[in-house]
Amino acid sequence: MTFDRYLARASAIHRLDPRVKVVVTLVFILSVALLPAGAWAAYGLGFAAVMAAAVAARLSPWLIVRRSLLGLPFLLAAVTILFIPGRV
Repeated sequence: MTFDRYLARASAIHRLDPRVKVVVTLVFILSVALLPAGAWAAYGLGFAAVMAAAVAARLSPWLIVRRSLLGLPFLLAAVTILFIPGRV
């Protein structure tokens, strides 16, 4: 069973130490999670950073968007929480 095809690329991102990539990813996730609600400019910068990393890794931005669709059900579930009345 194969979930995704391996894409061998030669880029600066691919040559980085895996530990560096894990730490950078965790810092990025934490920084986005700690943003205040409605910080749309910061969300846009985060999206631009992901796209810049994809370009630096010589990956197609379309590939990143397609893989991001896997998280769409979770995003939709999180958005519905915004419309539930009550204290947040």
